[in-house]
Amino acid sequence: MTAEGMDSEDFEGMIAGLRDVANWKKGKRDGFVAHVPSTVDVRAIRAAHNQTQEGFARTYGFSIASVRDWEQGRRQPERAARILLAMIAKEPQTVKRVMEGL
Repeated sequence: MTAEGMDSEDFEGMIAGLRDVANWKKGKRDGFVAHVPSTVDVRAIRAAHNQTQEGFARTYGFSIASVRDWEQGRRQPERAARILLAMIAKEPQTVKRVMEGL
């Protein structure tokens, strides 16, 4: 979208987003809104970590049936699973450390 195509609501949304980022960087987390992906590519995430479906399910606490269903398009992960999958995609070692302590 070009600047000419933006309306004041778009512009205000961008400014609010930039303020959120600045506050987040300063340690101020109030008002921060997490982005929850509407879809995730489970197969790509798993493949990036060189794991079998069974190994991926066991490592991160998913059922093997869920991993298969997600990858074959029979089901989409629920919101919480999409959040966890997004975290695994970006910070797998952090997720593993946290889960080991549970």
